Amino acid sequence: MVRVWPIIGNLDRLIERYRAAGLRPALARYPQGRHEILNETNRTEVVQNLLNWLNQVIDGKGPLRPD
Repeated sequence: MVRVWPIIGNLDRLIERYRAAGLRPALARYPQGRHEILNETNRTEVVQNLLNWLNQVIDGKGPLRPD
C-alpha cells in the first residue's frame, strides 16, 4: 500500500509558500476520490467546484489573486 501523506504534506508546504507570497490559494480535497478525480463517482461535485472556481478567477475574484 502506498502512503499519500508525504504528498499531502508537500502540498501543504506549497500552499504556505503561496500564502507567504501574498496569494490566496484554493484547495479542494475529496477524501473519497482516488486518482482520476474527474471520473469518480462524485464527478458532478468535482466539476461543479471547478466551474465555480474558474468563474471566480474570470470575474477577478479568484483565490489566487494578491490580497
